[in-house]
Amino acid sequence: MSSNKIECSDCGRIYEESELEICAGEHPKEKRSEVSEIHLNEPSLEGELDVGEFTHYYFNKVYISPQVDETKLTFKNKSRRVKIIKLVEGQQYLDRHHSTKQKREKITNLDASRKLLEGNLDLTDFINLKELDFSCNKLVSLNLTNCQKLEKIVCSDNLLTKLILPTNPANLKTLDLRNNNFPTQDLSFLELYTNLECLHLENKNEEKIKRGIYNRFTGSLNHLSGMKQLKYLNIGNTDINEVDIDKLPSSLRKGDFWGVEGFEKIRRSTSKRPNCELTQIVPQLKRFGYYGHCQKCQQLNTSIK
Repeated sequence: MSSNKIECSDCGRIYEESELEICAGEHPKEKRSEVSEIHLNEPSLEGELDVGEFTHYYFNKVYISPQVDETKLTFKNKSRRVKIIKLVEGQQYLDRHHSTKQKREKITNLDASRKLLEGNLDLTDFINLKELDFSCNKLVSLNLTNCQKLEKIVCSDNLLTKLILPTNPANLKTLDLRNNNFPTQDLSFLELYTNLECLHLENKNEEKIKRGIYNRFTGSLNHLSGMKQLKYLNIGNTDINEVDIDKLPSSLRKGDFWGVEGFEKIRRSTSKRPNCELTQIVPQLKRFGYYGHCQKCQQLNTSIK
């Protein structure tokens, strides 16, 4: 086999092709006992990988991207429980299952969760789509520009770094972006979506966080002040670090939700990232009770906003 140098697309480290030393997606040998799955996505990869070094109790999957030639890979010490899984290019999946523009225009509900999809998706032709679920894949970008009727978007547990939301913000009520890989940005991209009722931005996948894969949302919650219908917000383990309590939607006050009285509608856990910047505003969010509190005097604010 050749011995050209290659760079791991995930961690940037340099390895020999002939040894397939890709650090198993981000981890050097000494960390492989912590890995529960491997994602091979470097097109130049070839050689042998000792799967037996991955001793995590739940380790049972090796994902191979479409651009990787699996015939050039050899897996040593692979137990029966470890599955070698070939991923599917996201756009190819759509082209295969929804081949014509006419078919796409008729679809109102699209569920492609857990379909082993990877890469980029453009849903330009799905103009009548109301609900979509692309959760639990490995997508990196999603274009929903023309999906003007969308009410519910679930794309949690991917590798998303880019999302283009519908240009018409009026219909969107649920947006689930948890456990992705969005770069550092504030929440200004959500300001127009004032009819949102449920918003998930959190990070809770501990292994992905260890690998540096998590949503890097930061800045102020004030960008959500116009969302008067917002009933649930999860910003756990993010770097959101500013809030004016008096500008939070009154709909987020503690109360009945999903049939639970006294439900905390703002989820703010920092347990997966104890050093995240969210810790700076957790005390203020805790004081946001049934009526909220005045930021200046800390007295109950009983006015209805």
